Amino acid sequence: MGLLDGKVAAVSGAGSGIGRAVALGLAAAGASVVVNDYGVSVDGRDPSSAAANAVVKEIESRGGKAIASPESVATMAGGRARHPSRARDLRRSPHPRSAARASCGSG
Repeated sequence: MGLLDGKVAAVSGAGSGIGRAVALGLAAAGASVVVNDYGVSVDGRDPSSAAANAVVKEIESRGGKAIASPESVATMAGGRARHPSRARDLRRSPHPRSAARASCGSG
């Protein structure tokens, strides 16, 4: 059983660098992860969900559970968009590793 099984973690800036590493580490410990990254270019223009979606795919390919949240958290509206409904979506179904352990009769 992972230390964070059944927990949801939201990570800002999770599309690259330290944020990405934190998101991957939390997922490896069993957390479902909200991968938040506005995905703008260096000059702050051209937002894209590509970086967040790539990290979600990486987490899922390793057996974890994640959703992308490409909203800017620089505003209250953006912060609300990444929380709590998205976190509820992650909590609704069991974590893939938890389901696998339950089906094996262990855990």
